[in-house]
Amino acid sequence: MMTLRIVLILSAALIVLGLASALRRRSLIGYLAGIELGIGGIVLLASALFDLSGFDTSTGGVIALAAIALGVAVAVIGVALHLWARRAGRRAADLEPW
Repeated sequence: MMTLRIVLILSAALIVLGLASALRRRSLIGYLAGIELGIGGIVLLASALFDLSGFDTSTGGVIALAAIALGVAVAVIGVALHLWARRAGRRAADLEPW
């Protein structure tokens, strides 16, 4: 059985790894993967705190869903910005006819 301490250590490790990956910023994919890893740690932390501590368990699920929705929004915006920058670069180099 997982205790609260084990889950807290695991979620803290996920958050730190995600933050370190996002701060390295070597590529857009690494940046987005770091953000998603950090959000996964936050989801695990919220679920564990509300489920294993005996409080209302539905609150942890709501927080987890909100964090997942935030992660999806960040990923969509990041990919859209990447595609916009690539298209602007191609236009500047006269590679697109339109």
